Amino acid sequence: MSIAEQVKDYIDSHPSVKSCLKRDLINYSSLSRQIADELKLKNTSSFDAILVALRRIQQVMNSSGDQDAKIMKLLASSKLEIKTGVCVCVLSQKVPDSALEKFLAGIKESGENYHLIHGSQTITVYTDDSNGSKMKSFFGHNFLYTKKGLVQINIRTSNEIINMQGVMARIFSLFAENNINVVDCVTSWTDNIFILPKKDVAKSLELLQFQ
Repeated sequence: MSIAEQVKDYIDSHPSVKSCLKRDLINYSSLSRQIADELKLKNTSSFDAILVALRRIQQVMNSSGDQDAKIMKLLASSKLEIKTGVCVCVLSQKVPDSALEKFLAGIKESGENYHLIHGSQTITVYTDDSNGSKMKSFFGHNFLYTKKGLVQINIRTSNEIINMQGVMARIFSLFAENNINVVDCVTSWTDNIFILPKKDVAKSLELLQFQ
């Protein structure tokens, strides 16, 4: 792998560094030395190659300004919907389809919502806190895990998001740079639902003000 490719991989794997590089807020020489140390590329020619690679990466990122503007415009026009008192319940795939359908039908009949995710070995359901203990009792040994007191934030956008690259990456980077743990993410058409710990809600809402 060439030095330029190694540098690109390094930047891509460090979102906060990438963000600062894009905004031209980084000392190129200092960053080049850090990358050289971490990648064990310590001769002079390697340092120069890293420096050149960083400047090229920054130029390429700046050329994507139009895309960033489109992303920000989309997010600025989005609507935030918040739901507290959400729990996650994880079930074994051994749960009979008929039993799962019966329980979920009961949730729907009561006027509540749920989000269902089928994994390769488990089934995850996000629903109201009040349903957690009911699911544990109903599914018995096929009930694997639950956590209550979560919050659901839905960023509802226009349908332009379907063909727009980088929107979710922008949101996840924003959360990661501010040490916010995303428990899970569920999308459905223009609904982009993030499940977060309650302690991070206030900070998340502040970050998601894109106007």
